[in-house]
Parts: sequence; structure tokens; C-alpha cells
Amino acid sequence: MVKARNVGWKHAKGDIIAFVDDDAIVSKTWSKYILEPYKDKTVGGVVGRVISSREGEEIIVPEKHSSIGKVFTNGLVLGNFDLKQEFTIEVDTLIGCNMSFRRNLLVEVNGFDENFRGNCFRDDTDMSLRIKNLNYKLIFHPKAFVIHKYKGKTVSQNWFYWTVYNHTYFYLKNFKPINPQKFFAFLLATFRPPADYMKKTKIQIKHTPTSLCYVLLGLFSAIYANKKGDPKRIEKILKLK
Repeated sequence: MVKARNVGWKHAKGDIIAFVDDDAIVSKTWSKYILEPYKDKTVGGVVGRVISSREGEEIIVPEKHSSIGKVFTNGLVLGNFDLKQEFTIEVDTLIGCNMSFRRNLLVEVNGFDENFRGNCFRDDTDMSLRIKNLNYKLIFHPKAFVIHKYKGKTVSQNWFYWTVYNHTYFYLKNFKPINPQKFFAFLLATFRPPADYMKKTKIQIKHTPTSLCYVLLGLFSAIYANKKGDPKRIEKILKLK
């Protein structure tokens, strides 16, 4: 997916490059509102609201963690892009199914990092932080919404590997310098997040001895990739796609 993003924006001609997923339906006025914040030259990226089309899903957002697009120093990321918000607000990260950037900034940071592979988890947040580091603002515009026809994900051994690999690689890349204390805080937040951090849903992920093995391999591969190694060797052995 990251390679596809890079192919897409490099062939596009516009000054603003927008991304939506193949299971997202844009609203009739989406393009108007996704472009509106760019009148401010200090805005480098814009994200819109993402409304789930799944019926009957019960989601409770704890008041303590009701922020939108928030990134914490321990690597935790709050999306909450489905929440109702009346006005535009500044955020730390965008979400891949409804995001946009200035084309010249994509050129400046050399596009999306293709070390994010598999499910490409956190590639959007990585790009967001790189744009913010250029001293540009990221804006959430609630009226630039899409309907996300998301049907869930298959939680397999591969999913455990790729999610841990990409999230760990994202953290090691963006929160340097990292000392043992910071890395321990990251591990604690990743594998034992605060009880009120996660949205409360009916979905439960069960770990097995095999899945825990894939988690550890994903963690090792990310550390190896951050040291300029080639984790594809491990992926070939595991026959991951």
C-alpha cells in the first residue's frame, strides 16, 4: 500500500494530494472542505471525519481520551476521527483513509517510507509527524467526511507480526534518542495500554502461544530494520505477505 501511495502522488499533477481508501465513500462536499484549510499557508495536511457504516457497533469513548488525532511520546496514538466536532482543530496525525498533504511537502520528505510493509500500520502517522517537523500544521476538518464501509480485519498470525513490526518501527524512527527507560515505557504502553485508552467494543483479540511468537518476531524485525538491517529475511522464512 505504501508503494502504491508513492506511485500515485508522483503521477498526480495537483498541488494538493488527497488519499482515500477503496472502501470509503466521499461526501458530496468533501473536496470543498478538504481544500478549505489550505488557504492558510502554514497548513501542511488536512484530515476529515471518518464515519463507520457498520450498524449496531457499540463504541464508548472514555472522556479522558476523547482527543482527536493525538500522538503520545510513549508511542500510543489516539485516532477518534469518527467523533463529532463542530469546528476545525489542529491535530498530531492524519488517518490514511481520508487524508491530504501539500505535494511539495511530499517531495521534500521523499514520500512515504516503504519500510512500512504488510498492513502498513502507522505509515500515515509517520508521514504526519514528518510534515509537522517541517513546522507545518495538520488540521482536522469535520465537514470533509467519508463513509467508511469497513468490515473489520482478519486477526491472524501475520496480523500480529505486521502490527507489532510497523508500530515498533514507527516508534524507533520518530522518538529518538531512545534510552532503555523510554523503550520500556513504549513496551509497557504497547502491550499493556491504559485500561481506559482503548475504545470499548465487542471485539476481543485473543493471544495464543503462536501469536505471541509472531509478536516477538515483529518486535525483533523492527529493531533490526531501524538499525538498517533487512527484516525481509525473517519475512521470507515466515512466508509473510
